[in-house]
Amino acid sequence: AGVVVAPYGCNGTAEMQINLGFVVEAGDYQSICEGSFATLNATVTGGVAPFTYLWSNGATTATTSVNPTTNTTYSVTVTNANGCTATASVFVMVNPAPPGSISPLNPSICESQSITLTGNGGSSYFWSTGASTTSITVSPSITTTYTVTVTGSNGCPATASSTVNIKPSPIIAETH
Repeated sequence: AGVVVAPYGCNGTAEMQINLGFVVEAGDYQSICEGSFATLNATVTGGVAPFTYLWSNGATTATTSVNPTTNTTYSVTVTNANGCTATASVFVMVNPAPPGSISPLNPSICESQSITLTGNGGSSYFWSTGASTTSITVSPSITTTYTVTVTGSNGCPATASSTVNIKPSPIIAETH
């Protein structure tokens, strides 16, 4: 309650509610790799609690996780206890995965032979053998699948696999 002073010395009381403004922030611009998630968080400064949240993806909490397939702007509208609203937005950029591949793809070799597999399409490579080189030379004794994680210049990964098939040795029959 506040005191109201009227002209001519009259006074009385009145009920009033002061609605202090509030500010909503949706965080900084985010850059993610294709297939990854971004966590968005609405932060409220000032205002009268409790607050309700409504994100453009339908989420109704202060924090939401999104997995966009293209660049997307998300907005959040926050309503305070007095029914006042404020809105903020955040841009999520989706970076593409590199066109990772292995050559040759699914080669066949004879037992005891070796073959060089080469990763393509990235700026760094990590093989299932533990090597971190562009190419690996392998001599498997049985059919084996090799996988490489290719990382692009934007820091996003892609995975490629190649199976090295082992041809059976010919059976040489002795004739008497």
